[in-house]
Amino acid sequence: MKKYNVEVIRISYCTKTFEVSAENEQDARNQAFDMATDTDYSGSEYDCEYEVNTPQEIPNDYIDKYGNPYDSEDDKACWPAGGGLHKDCEFNADALYAYYTIGDRYKIADYLRSKGFKETLHGADEEVWVKGNTEVTYECYDNGGHLWGYMHTELV
Repeated sequence: MKKYNVEVIRISYCTKTFEVSAENEQDARNQAFDMATDTDYSGSEYDCEYEVNTPQEIPNDYIDKYGNPYDSEDDKACWPAGGGLHKDCEFNADALYAYYTIGDRYKIADYLRSKGFKETLHGADEEVWVKGNTEVTYECYDNGGHLWGYMHTELV
């Protein structure tokens, strides 16, 4: 995903720049067209050009379980499912070990407590644990399989 700045130029020679995230220039133009229309900056009384400026790469701060860039669109690079691991979190290894090796929510809770994590949210379908700069979220628990469906970490 790249971030584009798109200038909408009206025939009256005034411009407005919209910042959009898009896969390509045409997608950026289409988004800017919609935004210009929504802000009453475009319409039948105006003849507009959509000039796309140089794109900026959006940094990816998330990694998969192997340390490669996390990509939710790639089946091979989106594990653990749920958003990946923030690369600057200090306790990703504990979160991964609990998710892949321990599995059961009650055993995971015991493990994380023994490692100094504090539970900040306990729900039927979600738990959030925090230690240092790491927030670990486990989601969609399968009672039959005794496994969490998703796990990701965020930088605190």
